[in-house]
Amino acid sequence: MLGNFAQRELTHRKMTSPDGSFAPGHMLYFECKEKNGDVKSAAEAAERFVDYITEKSYPVTLAASLG
Repeated sequence: MLGNFAQRELTHRKMTSPDGSFAPGHMLYFECKEKNGDVKSAAEAAERFVDYITEKSYPVTLAASLG
């Protein structure tokens, strides 16, 4: 984070891990495209992909709604 960021102090105060170190969050967005209009196949591929990412990454939280 840039040292001249206007809300730097607030960000460091609010985004901390349980041990007190700075721990900002991130959001990833993936979109799987279907082949030949096969939506079911694309949904299954997306589910396998998300399962793989969550197994190999720590910590990952799935968000159903961000609004």
